[in-house]
Amino acid sequence: MDRADISVLVPAGGSLAARTLGPASPWHEDPLWLPAGSGLAIERIARFYRQCPSVTEVLAVSDRIDDGAPSTDLHGLNGVRLLRVPPQHHICGSIAAALPALITAWVVVNPITTLPSCRAEAQTAILIGADRLIREDWSSLLDEPGRGWRFLGKGLPAEAEPPSHPFTGILMAPVALLSAVLAELPEGEGHDLLAVAERLHHRHGGRVILTPWYDLGHRASVADSHRSRLPSRAFNHLRYCRRRDAIVKSSSDEMRLLQEKAYLEALPPALRRHFPALLPPQAGEERDLVMEALPFPNLAELFLHWRIGPNAWLAILERLAAILAEFAAAQPARAGCADWLWGRKLERRWEELWRGEVHPGLTGWRRHDLRINGRWYPPLEGVVEAMQAALGPLQANSRLQLIHGDLCFNNILCDPLYTCLRLIDPRGEVPPCERMAVGIGDARYDLIKLNHSLAGLYDATVNNLFSCRPEGNQLELRLHAPANHRFLLEAAEALLLGTVPKEERRILTASLFLSMLPLHAEDPARQIALAATGVLLWHNDLDRAVAP
Repeated sequence: MDRADISVLVPAGGSLAARTLGPASPWHEDPLWLPAGSGLAIERIARFYRQCPSVTEVLAVSDRIDDGAPSTDLHGLNGVRLLRVPPQHHICGSIAAALPALITAWVVVNPITTLPSCRAEAQTAILIGADRLIREDWSSLLDEPGRGWRFLGKGLPAEAEPPSHPFTGILMAPVALLSAVLAELPEGEGHDLLAVAERLHHRHGGRVILTPWYDLGHRASVADSHRSRLPSRAFNHLRYCRRRDAIVKSSSDEMRLLQEKAYLEALPPALRRHFPALLPPQAGEERDLVMEALPFPNLAELFLHWRIGPNAWLAILERLAAILAEFAAAQPARAGCADWLWGRKLERRWEELWRGEVHPGLTGWRRHDLRINGRWYPPLEGVVEAMQAALGPLQANSRLQLIHGDLCFNNILCDPLYTCLRLIDPRGEVPPCERMAVGIGDARYDLIKLNHSLAGLYDATVNNLFSCRPEGNQLELRLHAPANHRFLLEAAEALLLGTVPKEERRILTASLFLSMLPLHAEDPARQIALAATGVLLWHNDLDRAVAP
């Protein structure tokens, strides 16, 4: 088999309008916007299959004719070929219409509502969930001793039926064979891919493969699907222990993990209740952080993808204000310099940025003017110098108190029905002054972190919901914002952010974006988008890049 011999076809037709897929109705009806956590399902699917050396390309197939689809230059769709086909009556019609566009001999069909868990291979196969479940509103396969697999369509009654293996919707087959099977399929059977799976198995010897079922469209699978995408970073790794219902966090940066543990253990009870409970480690976990697993989505996911309503958001912002008030009252505050959180961090990260591999776009912007969305701005180096000068008096007169230290939307979990909040991943930083306890910092820092999620749309950028087209020293930048973005900005101003003057907010928030550049060196386009966002914030011009 050639290394490049398989296409992955992702059916993404129909509408999400009547589907119950998450904590609320989604902002967008087009399935290409279907979220998997804070990012897009199509991006997760494509990223998985791009790791398979035999995959040539990933194609998203849509038969929608409206303009609700994400822009083709959205960074989250990078590496995905969008294929529009004429409107079809069912999913099998969309697949049949797309097959002539393939350039490979083999195809994997992976519906956009299913996250993959099995590598693409050149074989005829049907993928089913490894765990048996009582069938609800899905198709499944039942292994009958002595009779083989029985295919159970979603429309069949399930009363008194033993648990069976859910059909994932993922198929592997030669393109010519799949085309022939689809051509002979009766019109009335095209709404369920199970009809194709049954023919591939019984008539063409298709293997039945058991694999984890990470489905985004059913309540029964939502927990496993959520746990399959626990966020790990370069230095942190998370794993889920089902028996204890616990998250085990390990890190290559042991000192940082020890600081986080020390921070959590030292919290007063009034604040400790806002974080996951710490659990005793087992053998082999002595260097890990073991915490209860909380099943809530984070605010980034709710903000970017789900229509939870203005009243829920007001309750969330009020709750955040109350929590921050508890931080402020936890221990006596004092005046002092917080330069390690602002100017010194920016200086250290700025030097770190140029020591590593840098995108040519950033190199060009370092000492030359840059044009963003049709307007010219000073070089990055000049912006950073002006920023450092402005940070001086701000950081010298800080109110030092206990803070979370990384209070962006990704680190705030929320039950959207009851608006119950839990905080995760505190920075737990030890201040450079020996007389200050772990976790002490500038009282404005948590508010500015919230502002960089709200006003700066940080979560949209790190979840690749942006488009960025650099050409020399010119750039077109678009940041995706949800429809309620303006409402949330105004509500946050009234309930949270108004305690920090707007001019201070502008300076401090812009500095965060430019200080985080070396942390995103693995994705040059995202790095450029963050740099441009920092420049636009510095010049009060970010509205020019916000696209609802």
